[in-house]
Amino acid sequence: MEFEIYPLSFLEYLNFNGYDYVSKLGSIANETRIPAMIKEYMQYGAFPEVVLEKDTQMKILLAKEHYNNIKNKDIITYFNLRDAKKFDRLSLFLISNIAKLYSATKIAKLVGLSTQIVNDYIDYAEMMYLFLPLNHFNYSVKGQVTRPRKIYSIDTGLVNSSAFQFSENLGRYLENIVFLELKRKKTKNYELYYYSDKKECDFIVKEGLEIIKVIQVSVDITEDNRKREIGGLLEAMNKFNLNYGLIITMYQNETIDKNNKTIELKSLTNWIKE
Repeated sequence: MEFEIYPLSFLEYLNFNGYDYVSKLGSIANETRIPAMIKEYMQYGAFPEVVLEKDTQMKILLAKEHYNNIKNKDIITYFNLRDAKKFDRLSLFLISNIAKLYSATKIAKLVGLSTQIVNDYIDYAEMMYLFLPLNHFNYSVKGQVTRPRKIYSIDTGLVNSSAFQFSENLGRYLENIVFLELKRKKTKNYELYYYSDKKECDFIVKEGLEIIKVIQVSVDITEDNRKREIGGLLEAMNKFNLNYGLIITMYQNETIDKNNKTIELKSLTNWIKE
């Protein structure tokens, strides 16, 4: 039998840091240390060796070493890639664009490879759990494969050690964390997609033949982004005839009733502990 083992979930991360999360599930969001720990979890990642290391610079170096080992040993060497330098550029592009749409054709022009080779290389990276692509939802397979995919990293610490500044891209780190948590929760008949039409919804959860959840991710909901974030969620709710939608935030908790539908804002910790 095959078992997928991901880097530590946030609850496991708490346990590694001395929190007995089993007994604290009811009060986890009220712990004064929790907000800082969420950011540390996102910033340095969840590989056990990194989590147990106390020195912050060493955490970054260890995460960088994990990234290089997966990239160089598990992918370039294992698959005997001829264009190692071009794969390096491809990998750097992807890790710098987590939680974003990507086009294999555009990447091919950027790194100097054919579209087919780019797709092959991304498949290798997915097989070795460096990057995890997400398909657009469509009832037809053709409709899925002809649309751009979104890309996520197996660990946000790898991103922080290799690409952009953490504080400037908190929303994309949060979305990556939610994506990984959704992957951990999957069952045999469970499929995950993103949805995009006039607007976009971050995650569509399909179980069997039925869409059971639509989820948006935002650091917080403000007057500036409320219309966009709620609008994308409502469009997906209407598309799939759902009366409930979820927005996962860093710390906000709120219930919104709109057009006879319920939209719940739930903080990351309140959602994870469910």
